[in-house]
Amino acid sequence: MAPSPQESECTQPMKTWTGCWFEDFSVGDELVTTGRTITDGELAQFVGISGNAHPLHVDENYAQSLGFAGRLVHGMLTLSVGMGLMERSGVTKETILAHLGLERVRFITPVFVGDTIRVEMKVVELKPFSNGSRGAVVMQADILNQHDVVVVESVQSFMVGSAKKHH
Repeated sequence: MAPSPQESECTQPMKTWTGCWFEDFSVGDELVTTGRTITDGELAQFVGISGNAHPLHVDENYAQSLGFAGRLVHGMLTLSVGMGLMERSGVTKETILAHLGLERVRFITPVFVGDTIRVEMKVVELKPFSNGSRGAVVMQADILNQHDVVVVESVQSFMVGSAKKHH
């Protein structure tokens, strides 16, 4: 059950970023997720699920022969883990209605097994829907590694419920 507007922990002056309604967001708001280390097992599972067994992902010697420190984590695995970190942050816990889109995705820097990634999000646009029951929250979502280097950047849009509907 979605939190009531009175239960939203996303209130001023100190936002805790849990269960935020559309009205709780402001352009310029920022949030950083916790980190997560990508493991060898996760890479192996992604190879199996995706069917992408390119030698850059499965052959350490091959990857090193091309000048990489080791096997590369698939960009889509990095993006998927980043999206999971966003979900686990709780920012739209029980208030998100849909993931509307993923735009301008760029894979900037390689990610390797053992790297720890986190997501830095910034609200760049708010689009209320005409019926007032929800709106789109558009965020710049950058995934960074443990060295504070951006590895993936994207713009993501989410449909978030309105507290007005839940009065």
